[in-house]
Amino acid sequence: MPAQPPSAVGEGTFRTIVRDIPRLLRHPIWTRREHIGRGQGVLLIPGFGFGDRSLALARTWFAARGYRAIGSRTGLNVGCTTTMVERLERTLERHAEATGRKVIVFGQSRGGWLGRIVAVRRPDLVGVLVMLASAVLNPLGGRPRFLAVARVIARLGSAGIPG
Repeated sequence: MPAQPPSAVGEGTFRTIVRDIPRLLRHPIWTRREHIGRGQGVLLIPGFGFGDRSLALARTWFAARGYRAIGSRTGLNVGCTTTMVERLERTLERHAEATGRKVIVFGQSRGGWLGRIVAVRRPDLVGVLVMLASAVLNPLGGRPRFLAVARVIARLGSAGIPG
C-alpha cells in the first residue's frame, strides 16, 4: 500500500478525532462521582511551552470527582528548571496545607519531570505522581526541531530574557 501524502494523513486524523471524541466523552469514566476525591488536592503541571489551560480537561475531570485540582501557575513552562521547581514546591506546600493531606501531582511531558523532581524533594507532600507522556528512559532526548527551539530559549535565558 503506497504511503499517503501528509495532507491525507492529517485529514484522516482529524476525522478520527471528530468521530472518537464524542464516543470517549460518553464513556463511564466521565460519569460524575463527586465522592471519590473527597477534596484531595491535585497539582496539574503542563508540558513545555504550554500553560495551565492545556490541562483544563483534566482539571474538569478531577473536579467532577471531588478532587481539588489547581494549575501550577508556571506560565508557559519554559523557564529555568530550578526556579520552576522552587515555585512548584511552594504551590505544592500551600495546596497540601489547604487540603490537609498529601497532593496528587499530575504532570504532562516536561511537567511530569518537574513533578518528579518535586516529589523526590518533598515526598512528605506528594501522595501520587502521574507522569503523562513524560520521557522516562531518555529524558534529555527529543526531536531535532524541539531541541533547536530549546537551544534558542536557553540562549534567551542566558541573555537575561525571562522565560
